[in-house]
Amino acid sequence: MRSALYVPGDAPGKLAKAPRHDADELIIDLEDAVPLVRKDDARHVVASWLRERGTGGGPRLWVRINPGRLGEADVRAVALPGLTGLCVAKAENVSELAALDELLDDLEKERGLERLGVVPLLESAAAILAAPSLARAPASFGSRWARPTCEPTSV
Repeated sequence: MRSALYVPGDAPGKLAKAPRHDADELIIDLEDAVPLVRKDDARHVVASWLRERGTGGGPRLWVRINPGRLGEADVRAVALPGLTGLCVAKAENVSELAALDELLDDLEKERGLERLGVVPLLESAAAILAAPSLARAPASFGSRWARPTCEPTSV
C-alpha cells in the first residue's frame, strides 16, 4: 500500500470526491470524525455511498468503527458488498474483538459477503499493554486480521 485517505463518514460531498484522490485505500471514519449526535446520520450516509459504489474497482474501502455498542450499530449498517474491512477504534480486549468476529460471521452469511478484514487500532497505553493477548486471539478471529499490503519501493 502506498497511501490511505481518511474521510469523515458524515460528509457525503467529501465521500463523493475521495476516490478521485488516487489513494490506495479509503478509511471512512465513523468514530472521532463524527460527533455523537451525527452517528446515525453518518451510518446512513456511508451505507448509501457503499451501495452506490458497489463492488467495482477503485481503492480498497475500510470503515473505522466506534468501540462498544456504537461499533455494533456501525457494523450492522456498513457490512455491505464492496467493503474491504473494518478498522476497530480503541481496541483493547479480546472479548470485544471475538464478539465482532461472531457478528461479522452472521452478517457475512446473511448478506452473502466475502470475509471482511479487521484491523484493531491500538490507540492507548492500555491497548499496547494488551497487545500480547490481542495477538493470541482465537484462531477464528486471528484469521480475519488484515495483513499490510505494502510493496517494496526503491529510492
